[in-house]
Amino acid sequence: MSILSNIEQKLLKKRIPLTVVFEITKKCNLNCVHCYVNHLNSENELNLTEIKKLVDQLYEMGVMIIALTGGEVFLRKDIFEIIEYIRFKKMGFKIITTGTLLSYKDTDKLKEYGILDMGFSVYSHKKEIHNQITQADSFEKTIDIAKYCAKIGITTISKTPIMTINQFDIEEIHNLMISFGIIPQFDLTITKAENNIRNSQ
Repeated sequence: MSILSNIEQKLLKKRIPLTVVFEITKKCNLNCVHCYVNHLNSENELNLTEIKKLVDQLYEMGVMIIALTGGEVFLRKDIFEIIEYIRFKKMGFKIITTGTLLSYKDTDKLKEYGILDMGFSVYSHKKEIHNQITQADSFEKTIDIAKYCAKIGITTISKTPIMTINQFDIEEIHNLMISFGIIPQFDLTITKAENNIRNSQ
């Protein structure tokens, strides 16, 4: 058993999660057809002070890792302040992103900050299918920055929910990601949309 697995088992016995997924924004620059988040309902989001208080609470509980997600986390102008505070509390952090707003410079900064892993939404190995799902010209940007993350040594994961439109792409997605040094992950679950409203409607 690895050290991390041993720690996780001890935390589970105390009913403390090793990792908490923290949705810090509902805002997104894409409009994915399957997304459960209602991007139009992005008012009253937590401000930086409120997020820091929640990080404090998680730290006091014994949580060791925070996975930041959205929406698109890089739409928050204070994203690096949030990350810096998590690091100040000596907690690990992960990020789940579309990658479409991420620059090489910011990626280098995340590497310096010791990010544990970065997850990217990849819906197909085919540009037209991926873009049809995101309803934007996003494929090349996502793939480019994901490849760069893997290249500089960040543990990089592709996250692919299986839908009717991409159900026959699994093997090709898997092989493409492996060729880039990216860990492919697939999910058969589609989360129910808020108020039963999809962003494409």
